Amino acid sequence: MHEAYEAFPILERLPLEIESLTAYDGNLVVGTRQGHLLMYSVGETGAQADVQLLRSNKNFSRRPINQVAVVPHHQILISLSDSLISIHDLTVYNFPLLSTMNNTKGATTFDLEIMHHVSLTGETAVTVRLAVVVRRKLQLYYWKARQFQPLQNDIALTDIPRQILWCGGAVVMD
Repeated sequence: MHEAYEAFPILERLPLEIESLTAYDGNLVVGTRQGHLLMYSVGETGAQADVQLLRSNKNFSRRPINQVAVVPHHQILISLSDSLISIHDLTVYNFPLLSTMNNTKGATTFDLEIMHHVSLTGETAVTVRLAVVVRRKLQLYYWKARQFQPLQNDIALTDIPRQILWCGGAVVMD
């Protein structure tokens, strides 16, 4: 029988508490409760993983890093820490801050939709949309000119969703 994936431990003795994770292109980005951000390269050598620390920033945040996401095409990292969404440069060693989305103060969760469009000439364009829950509101943004722009006015919600997920152009909330 074919196994789609195999699970095995990769960060067994990390002296930090893991708060959030995301993976892309063979890399694992770890946000910790202590506010450290770590990036590992994860490869497979036989029955175990070959894990190497690529970069770290122990002063990334003073608060826990609740959520992280990466947009590899635009070389940005999005983080949720201290109830605020921040955008960071993925190309520089210590993930410097590009911008803080002050309108998202009070955010509890977010999700990205990354869409790849191939033109008739064969060029690939990447569209990125961001949904953020801020108290009892849903805020929608799109990526343009190295920053997130509002997609539409805030949407009032009757309750605060615990999770959100983009699904084919719609946002699903739980």
